[in-house]
Amino acid sequence: DYDRAIADFNQAINVKPDYTAAFNVRGLAYIGKGDRDRAIADFDQALRIDPKLTAAYVDRGNAYQAKGDYDRAVQNYDQAIKLEPKYAAAFTERANTNAARGQIDRALQDFEQAIRFNPNAPAGDPDHGKLYIGFGDGGAGNDPNDNGQNVQSPLGKILRIDPHAAGVAAHTVPADNPFVGIGSDLPEIWAYGLRNPWRFSFDRLTGALVIGDVGQGLYEEI
Repeated sequence: DYDRAIADFNQAINVKPDYTAAFNVRGLAYIGKGDRDRAIADFDQALRIDPKLTAAYVDRGNAYQAKGDYDRAVQNYDQAIKLEPKYAAAFTERANTNAARGQIDRALQDFEQAIRFNPNAPAGDPDHGKLYIGFGDGGAGNDPNDNGQNVQSPLGKILRIDPHAAGVAAHTVPADNPFVGIGSDLPEIWAYGLRNPWRFSFDRLTGALVIGDVGQGLYEEI
């Protein structure tokens, strides 16, 4: 109930006009409502009060990302990382944004802390040395850009690559990936239809890839 939440944040701000957290969470509520401009105005105000509020830079970046203004989104993530060099969320969102504008190699660089090799694949196994990378769908609730179902976008996917360079390419694509050679589909895709695969691992007995995926309103997903 975003309207009731916003009414409460308004009351908090009336009581304490310099309450940065109230501006920031009200901005998140406006993102939930789809009012990105009012969200950005709230993040602006939070940062006027506290220019070192790293979360507000990330949240404002997310609002610009949802508007399709990728350059300003990246500028905000850059500022958050400058203030807090180990801020994983800023790297993740910057990766999503770079992926959305087609800069896959730069996105992969930002996903250093979200990557997984298959540790169970022995030498000679087709999966040996392959790198799995989780990408969120890059949008607000309900995946408004339908990235999770778009197999020409890396967003809302798990990618699978061979991280060894080949010529001018920063990586190679395993030949047994499911979308290799299918029109303009992204060959790096291994699994699609995800929201934000924030953690995943391989079952040591079966080899199955088990993914923890962010849910929508009530439930998380496996």
